[in-house]
Amino acid sequence: MDTRRPQNQIHHFYLLDILRGFASFAVLIWHYQHFFFDKYKLHPGFNRGEQPGYFILKPFYEYGDLAVYLFFILSGFVFFSVYSDGVARRSISLKTFVLNRFSRLYPLHLLTLLLTASLQFGYHQLFNSYFVYEHNDLKHFILQLGLASYWGLQDGHSFNGPIWSVSVEALLYALFFVFCRYVPLRPKYLAIMSLLGLAVGGIHVGAGIFCYFIGGLLYLLFEYQSTNSTFAANKFPAIGVCVAGIAFYPSTFIQHHHPKVYLASMSILPATVYFLAWLQIRFPNCGKSWKTTGDLTYSSYLLHFPLQIVFHGLFHLYGLLNPINGGTLVIFVLITYAFSYLTYQGFELPAKHFFRDWLRRIA
Repeated sequence: MDTRRPQNQIHHFYLLDILRGFASFAVLIWHYQHFFFDKYKLHPGFNRGEQPGYFILKPFYEYGDLAVYLFFILSGFVFFSVYSDGVARRSISLKTFVLNRFSRLYPLHLLTLLLTASLQFGYHQLFNSYFVYEHNDLKHFILQLGLASYWGLQDGHSFNGPIWSVSVEALLYALFFVFCRYVPLRPKYLAIMSLLGLAVGGIHVGAGIFCYFIGGLLYLLFEYQSTNSTFAANKFPAIGVCVAGIAFYPSTFIQHHHPKVYLASMSILPATVYFLAWLQIRFPNCGKSWKTTGDLTYSSYLLHFPLQIVFHGLFHLYGLLNPINGGTLVIFVLITYAFSYLTYQGFELPAKHFFRDWLRRIA
């Protein structure tokens, strides 16, 4: 198997951490529309342009949903960079890989699931409906517990709805491990996997597979350019294969997919990731002082929705924090990141270290 690593080793992609933080902010602003829901749908008279700070934040209000697919591409790039060699050579076992992922994702997921379930129950008692996501029953709670909330068994979004992308990510980790363990790390095979996502379709699992293995292709391109003084484009026909795959299925692409998602995932999103990775090679410590912005990504992603339930409840009960006001937007963002920092330092990091120390003891 070809599992080479770049000669110019990068100890940490600080600029990609900053990009993750930027993407989490984009999701935060995109989901501000939740304050304008009438039960489970946007109010019929909703106008994005009337949201606070629209003139400045228009790209986030209009296209912030694309940040999720940027996460998938980033994840693919980073995981192929960090883990592919070890998984292929069997120096990273399945047990180690699973526990590392579990310790990183599950403790905060469980905490915010229980928090959101409690808040949704209280919200329903007060207003006779749930906030934004309606499928808050036992079936969907069990799916959430298993990080399977969007594997195709669901009736719709439930509880802490944004967790759907983490649910898809869990599937991607399984695919990644099997791929790296049993398939040679070649562009054509990554391209086939990406096209598999295109065949699955949709903007959830299919798009996740598509983007994740696009990220893997980006890593191979990055690796090749890092270890060779000249770049031969014919070494990477896989990128052309992806483009051709879409060209051969225009009707499927239009009818079965979300064009905005897939077009962005083949253009501006991977181009941004690659440019920042390329920049990191030339300036290895660039962005190091801003690493914390990436550290808070997961906590802000999981905490912002339960905080929205609280904000929305206070507005309807007491007229506080009117979402149309710019001050509410500022308070919401600041409180989200303040809680994210406290959660990261006080819960997320300790929980991760606890489980990883336990792994070392039993290994």
